[in-house]
Amino acid sequence: MQGFLCAELWRNFPCKASYANLPPAYRPTQLQLMVPHSPIIDWLPWPDLRDLVIQHQDEIDIDALCRYAILNMVAHRKKPAQQHLVSPSKQGRRWTASDEADHVHIRGELTATAHKQGHTSFRIWDLALLESSKPGHLTSSTGVSVLQAKPQPRSPKMKALQRAYDLEYNDFSTMKIEHRFFERYPFLYDRSLMSDFKVQALSGVPYQDVGMPVDMTCEAVFRLKDKAQEITATWIEI
Repeated sequence: MQGFLCAELWRNFPCKASYANLPPAYRPTQLQLMVPHSPIIDWLPWPDLRDLVIQHQDEIDIDALCRYAILNMVAHRKKPAQQHLVSPSKQGRRWTASDEADHVHIRGELTATAHKQGHTSFRIWDLALLESSKPGHLTSSTGVSVLQAKPQPRSPKMKALQRAYDLEYNDFSTMKIEHRFFERYPFLYDRSLMSDFKVQALSGVPYQDVGMPVDMTCEAVFRLKDKAQEITATWIEI
């Protein structure tokens, strides 16, 4: 949602300040600036994909495509820190056959664990549903600007997952898409956009579509107005 808001602020109130707030992944390409297109395309955090969609926009249901992209975004994971084993020689004693056997076993355990966990991750939408108070009704922290630092997970389950898998689900530069997105839209295929992770299902989180867009509330409109005025330093009449 941070990226969506930044993209909309720049699109509706183009100025130096609103452009500076755009994450690099959301900065417009030359094609975006030159070719008229659905504003929803600007929400996709992949410049190459945005260009491909614009080229094929007359052949695609743009709303359906963007909803399917949201459903299939995969959380990136930090590379596991290399784990070092301290040899007995560095502990001031001689290396023995028993030490060698222990080290071979431990290294095997570490390699097996890294291989098992290193190729799996989760869909960002599933993580969002896990964070929500009720399925389908995502909550937000009150009184916190969406343009401030990256939001932190609140629920114990989410925090546990983030620690266990070193998730980077708020970093636009690492976001990729599950392969099934390109099975539905093969003409948009770009290997650099596909996630290498195998997606795991989250127990207790039923599959749920993002749903159709809904009207903004008056409260949300005035919050957006205040933020736009703050960023652009101009008065906006509604």
